[in-house]
Order: sequence, then C-alpha cells, then structure tokens
Amino acid sequence: MLFQQGALFSAFTVLENIAFPLRELNVLPAPLIQEAAMVKRVALVRALIMDPPLLLLDEPTDGLDPESADGLCTLLRTMHRDMGLTVVMVTHDLDTIFELSTRIAVLADRHVIAAGGAGF
Repeated sequence: MLFQQGALFSAFTVLENIAFPLRELNVLPAPLIQEAAMVKRVALVRALIMDPPLLLLDEPTDGLDPESADGLCTLLRTMHRDMGLTVVMVTHDLDTIFELSTRIAVLADRHVIAAGGAGF
C-alpha cells in the first residue's frame, strides 16, 4: 500500500523504512537488506519490496509538480507492463486517471455511480 503522505515511520531512517518489511518477515539476510533499501522513492519501494501482485495507491500524484507526476505515471505504467502489477488507485487527478487507467469506477455517496473501461 502506498499512502498519500507516505505513512513512513518518523523515527526510522530512509533505510530503516524500506528495510522494515524485509526484517519483519525475515526475507533477506541483513547485508542484502541494506543493499536493497538504498532507493530514493522510499514509500513506493516499501510498498513493492515484497513483490506484491497488487499495489494500492492513495492519491499517488498529490503534492507533486507536473514533471514529477508525469515521471511517477511513467514508472507506474512501466511496472504494470513489465511486472504484470495490478494497480488500484484512488485519485481526484483526472490527468493521472486518463494516463494510467484501463478501468475506472466513479464513487459518490459511498456508491459506485459509474464503471467501465477507460473510455466509458
């Protein structure tokens, strides 16, 4: 899960935030955890580090400048294509929706009011 504000542990360093799920589940030896954790996009890496079949995104482009948002969209599109990763995203950013979505559901008053392919 990638939270809108990152939801990182404030008492942890970048390395500790990324390594957390690896240490908790004893997936890799400590030296490999150190190596795997040196990445810039901390929250996204932490969400992906266990190679999940599904990635949940909460407002992934919120607070990003247009260039950074485009870069994130490109990265997500590449991961979807190359890793077969399914992404479920909640966003109000129409540009991101049209850039990435293959299926869209519109919610209002806690109900789905429209759903279909990206061109519906």
